[in-house]
Amino acid sequence: MRMNKAWTGVTLMISSLGLGGACGTGETDDGVTTLQSAVDTCVFAAPAIVETREETPGPVAPGISKIYFVTARNQNSAACGPAQLFFTPDAFHLFRTEVQPNSVSGVASGATAQFRLVVTSDPSVGEGTTSIGFTVTATGGGFARGAVNYTVSLDNPTGCNRQRVALSFNANPPAVPPQTALVYKVTARNVDNVQCGPDTFFLVPFSLHFVNVSANGPFVIPAQGSATFDLTIQPSDLFGPGSVITEQFSVFGQRHPQPSLSMDGTVVYRVQ
Repeated sequence: MRMNKAWTGVTLMISSLGLGGACGTGETDDGVTTLQSAVDTCVFAAPAIVETREETPGPVAPGISKIYFVTARNQNSAACGPAQLFFTPDAFHLFRTEVQPNSVSGVASGATAQFRLVVTSDPSVGEGTTSIGFTVTATGGGFARGAVNYTVSLDNPTGCNRQRVALSFNANPPAVPPQTALVYKVTARNVDNVQCGPDTFFLVPFSLHFVNVSANGPFVIPAQGSATFDLTIQPSDLFGPGSVITEQFSVFGQRHPQPSLSMDGTVVYRVQ
């Protein structure tokens, strides 16, 4: 806290104009009287952070922006006049911040100013809570520190609307020679809204006797993104010309469980 004290000198000059008789003394008196009076004292003080709130409370998926509102009060005394408040967020690895406005002018003593802070994480940020600090500075040099918490979660992030995975594939390709390894391209699309973030998806084929069935993966698929699995079927020599094999499979995610959010498919293998 710093104090600035201002003084006003008031000088009164009283000159004798030869009117001593009017005073009944016959005397004249030339003199100078100086009066000093103190005006109000200006006291600079650190601003106070009176509120920090989230526009939409709750965790978010990585890569999603969160909006916060920070309200700060000018604590300088009234004699200091209106202050300017400045908002400065800390730099933080894998996080991007935007402030609007960066400063507010004309904030009277005891009045408040509000700042809008947007925090966006990198999509690679893992689950957990990160504290993002900031500084509010007022005219006179006083400052206050504060922080907002940015929480990443993929289980049930705010605003997430999970949907069943969507599949596209050629279920009935042309017949092939006996014992040919045939690869089916199965494209899985994560149709969740972006607030859900990514999920890890698996393709699991049903087992068949005397048929070798395999699939690659898993794949991490972002919301509104897709990935293509290779489903490979190779029958044994027990399946001769004209044989038909029907293979079923299921695609699901870590957060797209069976059967509610998974999707099943069926392909046909024909032997020439």
